[in-house]
Amino acid sequence: MKLLKLIYNPVSGNEDFTESLDYCIQRLQSLGYLVSLYRTEKNQELTKAFFDIEKLNYDGVITAGGDGTINKVINLMKRYNLDMPLGIIPAGTSNDLAVHLTIPYNLDGALDVIAKDNIKAVDLGEIKGDREKFFINVCAGGLFANVAHQTDRRFKNAFGKLAYYLNGLTEISTFEAVPLEITTCETVIKEEVLLFLIFNGSSAGGFNNLGKAAKIDDGLLDLIAVKNVSFNKLPALLVKILQGSHIQDENIIHCKSDYIKVELLDDSIDDFRVDIDGEEGPLLPIEACVHFQEIKIFTP
Repeated sequence: MKLLKLIYNPVSGNEDFTESLDYCIQRLQSLGYLVSLYRTEKNQELTKAFFDIEKLNYDGVITAGGDGTINKVINLMKRYNLDMPLGIIPAGTSNDLAVHLTIPYNLDGALDVIAKDNIKAVDLGEIKGDREKFFINVCAGGLFANVAHQTDRRFKNAFGKLAYYLNGLTEISTFEAVPLEITTCETVIKEEVLLFLIFNGSSAGGFNNLGKAAKIDDGLLDLIAVKNVSFNKLPALLVKILQGSHIQDENIIHCKSDYIKVELLDDSIDDFRVDIDGEEGPLLPIEACVHFQEIKIFTP
């Protein structure tokens, strides 16, 4: 039998994955997998999840949780140089990576994807700042960027993605644009922005069309930045973002590159921190690069 490590977050999303855990194991065993379980704990490093990695020859890793759980697992896989496919059971709040990869939200659908054994090599982003970290979906900074890890877990469990939107709305009236210098291999941009996102995937915070032009296996990152628009123009721009028609808007900066550097132009700002796959990331300045088709994932 093939050996799988199943890492699950019991408090992700609406916390109902644990109710389906036995069924999940039964399905995987019926597919010929021997399952080793690891339950994540709050504020605990996942290093213990791979305590036996040198003794046992795993054939794959499965995560049941949200984008933050996936991010932690992928960073561990890189730390241990694990070259094995990753399976995704979307059990978080927004599940942005699963949306991009069209992995079904329901458990049976996600397990069917693993059963097909269709493995796709996808790109992996890397952020270098006051700390280094890999990201699989998005690195973001500015308005709404920190909503995912600042929203109370109980609020997220009760209201799902709506909790992000409600929490984000409280920022709009007080958030001030920041002057940034954005450098790619092709250009240098200096602009006051409300929000910037460096995409490997295409969805962030449940906004599935934000990085509509991004591809996860092309060796490039997509930068989307929202300029300092007036408050009365912001609702119309948000509608375009929801519709996926914002890329050509005059208030949007969009470019593709395999290298992106973001720096503050205001020395008085010393606490501008980015978000990486829904988890707290480093302070600016940051440099982002991409590792071409570095990670293997079970996909439909």
